[in-house]
Order: sequence, then structure tokens, then C-alpha cells
Amino acid sequence: MSWAATDLASPAWLDIAREYTEFWVHQQQIRDAVSRPGADDPDLLGPVIDTFLRALPRTLQAEIRPEGTAMRFVVTGPAGGVWHVTRQAGRWRMAPGDPANGPVAHVTMDQDALWRLASRGITVEEARRRSGTQGDRGLTSAATTLLAVVR
Repeated sequence: MSWAATDLASPAWLDIAREYTEFWVHQQQIRDAVSRPGADDPDLLGPVIDTFLRALPRTLQAEIRPEGTAMRFVVTGPAGGVWHVTRQAGRWRMAPGDPANGPVAHVTMDQDALWRLASRGITVEEARRRSGTQGDRGLTSAATTLLAVVR
């Protein structure tokens, strides 16, 4: 995956998840165009958000920090949750649970802004206006440019 930081080959589940997100985003764009409610039930949107946040390690790749540095990304709303990335072995990796030393950066974004940012349905500037950030400005600035689609 060019947008997700994975080791040599992407796992099959990530390929399937990418296909699902593509379908879901196109459906949302049609719903927006005809002023219909979105498919934002947590069972439908939750996997999209989780898949899109797999792009965080790639998004942060130019941000070199000491080993063990972590950041937290919180998505608010019923389909949201908390994701962490940690600098390990010279690169950023998705990390389960809370980091041992606590995050040095924190981004909070609502679920609508996240999917629109990740698919470029809104600009980075709009996503930043709709976000809260704390801590390391380089990391929060980079994280709020997240792009999880192939352009």
C-alpha cells in the first residue's frame, strides 16, 4: 500500500479494508450530493476510520524522533476511538494500547472530519480548524495532513 506503512507486502485484510473504504467513501459522496444522511453507523464507519488511521505511520515518516516517542490520535463520535503510533526501530508503527511513556503529541478530530480529510473531501486547513492538538507541533502538524487514498 502506498498510503499505509506496512512491511514488505500488505496483508490481505488491509487490501480488503482498502476496497471497503473506497466503496464507503464513494457512497458517502453520492449521499452528500443528494443531501441524504450518511452511513455513519459505527458498524459501517468504524472500519473506515480504523483503516484510514493505518496511514499515520506513513504520514509521520519524515518526523524523526527518539525511539519510544509516541503520539495519540483520538477520533470523536460513535464510530471513533483512540489510536497510537510509536517510533520503533527507526520508523513509526501503530501501537496497541497506551504508550509506556505517554504521548508527546495528541490530535483530536471528529469522525466526519477524519474521513473527509483522509479522502481529501476537505482541505488540510479545514481539518485543522476542526481539530484539537496538543504537544509536539511537528507531529500534530504532520498528523493533520493524513491522506489514506491513492491519488
